[in-house]
Order: sequence, then C-alpha cells, then structure tokens
Amino acid sequence: MAEIMTQQYRKALIRLGHPCNNRCLFCHSAARNERVLSTAQAMDKIRDAAGQGAEMIVFSGGEPTIRKDLFLLCEFTQNCGLETGLITNGRMLYYKEFSDRLMALGLKYVLVSLHGRDAETHNMLTGAEGFTQTLVGLRNIAGRAAHLVVNTVVTRFNAAHLGDIARLLQPFAPLHYKISMPEPRGGILENPGQVLAPEQAADSVVRFLSQHDTAAGITVGVDGMTPCLLPGLFHLNDDLFTHGFFLISEPGEDSFFPPDHGERAKSLHCPECSHYQSCPGIYTKYFELFPHTQLNPISDNQCGL
Repeated sequence: MAEIMTQQYRKALIRLGHPCNNRCLFCHSAARNERVLSTAQAMDKIRDAAGQGAEMIVFSGGEPTIRKDLFLLCEFTQNCGLETGLITNGRMLYYKEFSDRLMALGLKYVLVSLHGRDAETHNMLTGAEGFTQTLVGLRNIAGRAAHLVVNTVVTRFNAAHLGDIARLLQPFAPLHYKISMPEPRGGILENPGQVLAPEQAADSVVRFLSQHDTAAGITVGVDGMTPCLLPGLFHLNDDLFTHGFFLISEPGEDSFFPPDHGERAKSLHCPECSHYQSCPGIYTKYFELFPHTQLNPISDNQCGL
C-alpha cells in the first residue's frame, strides 16, 4: 500500500463562503450562516497568504464553483505568483466550457467529492441530483490536474461500497482516493442514523484496503482514524497536513490560522499507547454518539508504523 506523500506546494486554504448547490446530510457547515467573502476580501486573503509563504491557494466553500468571480480569483492568484487548487463537488465541471476554462488557468490540485457507487446513494447523501454531473466532471478534468483527489465521506449507506467506488474511479486514474470519517457537527447531527461507530467504519475501511490494488493507478488515504483503528496501516493517514496545507481561513475570519485536527479526543488508557503523542484521536462527539467506543493502546510492533 503506497504511503501518503506530503505535497510539494505549501498550501493555503481559503473558504470563500458557505453557499452550496448540494445539501449533504453530513455537511459540517450546515449550521453556519451564509457568510460570503466579497471579491476584494478574497483578493486580500490571497495577498496575505502569499506574504506568509504560501505557494498555492486552494479555494473551497461551500461550493466555490458557483461563484461568478472564480475565474477572476484564479487569474489574480496566478498574477500573485501562486499556483491554484480547488475543493469542489464537481457538478459545475460537467459543463465542458466551464471545466476547460478552469483547467486552462492551470489548476494543479483538484479535490472532488463522490459519496456513492450509484446515483441513488450519492444523490441521497448529497441532497441533489448531482451524481452524473460529478462523474462527467471527473472525466472532463482527468489527466489534466497534476494532483487529482476524490473524497468519500464514510456513512452507513456507503461504507460497504468503497471498493465499488474505487472501481468506478478507475477510468479517471491516476488519482488519489481519500476516505474520510464525517466530522460530527452541523448537518450530520440532524441525521445521526447515518453515522457509523468508529470501529465499524474502520472494519469497512480495512476490508477495502486489504483488497485494493495500488497498481490500478489509485492510491488511497484515510482521514479521521487512529493507529489502533488502522493497525499496520496508519501510514495512510490522510489529512490537511499530508496534503501540504499550513494555513486556513474561514469566511468569517480576517486572518489565517494553522490547520488542526478539529475537536478530537482520546480514551482514558490512550496515554499508555506508544503512539500517544502522534495520534490525533477521534472526533470528540463520537464518544457521545457511541459511549462504548474504545481506543486501545498499542505498541510499535503491533502498529507497524
């Protein structure tokens, strides 16, 4: 299994605003207001990030592709001497003229969300009829971005389908497939029935990883797990840090801040683990949703890091 490699660019993540053309059941921004950066505010942040040593600006949301000034912001980023990246649900990439124009601006990093092996599952989880648009969007940019990432948020409805999703992505390889635990805030707390206990999610992920063939041109990473949940596989830990992000700014923030692992916690006996210092823990809310959750201390020879 290929290890996750830190990307060559020092990335700054700018969330342009919360509006989105999807309504994902697990969206952690669902409870936030509809704050949106103006074009001038976004440009100020781009200049600020450049001054702090960023080499790439990655735009996110909400959904950044629904902004009318996205091309202008990409051009401005280039004029500041920086590379450009995008985190998107991929629906606007369905439109060939749109995706061609965007790729002509030199996008180096694109992360696209795909949450189901079929339209029924994906559309149910995203609250929109976007499955076909996302797949066509992937086809329109495949092979054109230096680093293409596809992200799946694991839920009860898709945990058993990770292998099917990976096979669905095969025509778009080479790419990196990121499997993420949902952060339990925002929309997912209104739909707790879709959340898997960490141990259950880990079982599905480990089962998929044991069967995945890296020779197929798709590398894999996992975000939101711990060494004890991924025994022998935590070198596949895949988060903002492994993708080279060192700055992040939300729509309501005037400045940049270092990324963190969110609100994480560990079990009572975790200090006994030899990987206690490096382990990020799991999202704190999981201990409330699943009171019997245990993170079991391990030693180096058990973990295989």
